[in-house]
Amino acid sequence: MIARALLALGLCALLSGCLMLNDMRAVDTTERFEAWDRDGLLLFGISRDASLAPTGSRPFGAVLPFLLITKRDPQTGAMIGDCFRWDHFEAYSDSRSAGAVRYFLLRAPVATYSINGKYDVTRRHFAIRPGVVSYLGDFILADSQKLEIRQDLKAARRVLLDYPRVGAELEPVALLPGGGGTLMMCGP
Repeated sequence: MIARALLALGLCALLSGCLMLNDMRAVDTTERFEAWDRDGLLLFGISRDASLAPTGSRPFGAVLPFLLITKRDPQTGAMIGDCFRWDHFEAYSDSRSAGAVRYFLLRAPVATYSINGKYDVTRRHFAIRPGVVSYLGDFILADSQKLEIRQDLKAARRVLLDYPRVGAELEPVALLPGGGGTLMMCGP
């Protein structure tokens, strides 16, 4: 009886198109990563300028930096993914920490990826290599409509100290223009 219910539930999830297998994931501080691993690591930071801190009772929700990183086809520029498998990561900043950079360290398959966001400067693409920590930079919201990409290799290396089992070199990545991708909708 339980087996039939689970089978029916699994079939519904499969047919609804919402399975969403994803090979991009945040790295745990205890996870081991060596230079000979076939995947790559991706490091980037998100923040907003301290002058954009909320004042009084004004909410600070609409201008939080948001980035979507997705795998893309290097030949056509099209996003790779469907309703069953979509390698992607969504990054949000913390509205309580104006001026502080929130870093993300991700494990991802070696591929070409695009960065999409609300701001034109975020329409970029890049490739990651196996066995290295690819550093994209820090995406800083400078005002309500302008996002700057800054490089701070010293801060990035300090972040890696929190991951003692990562035995790979930090490598800045060239962010190339383009890579907007398309919207993906899943449904039955």
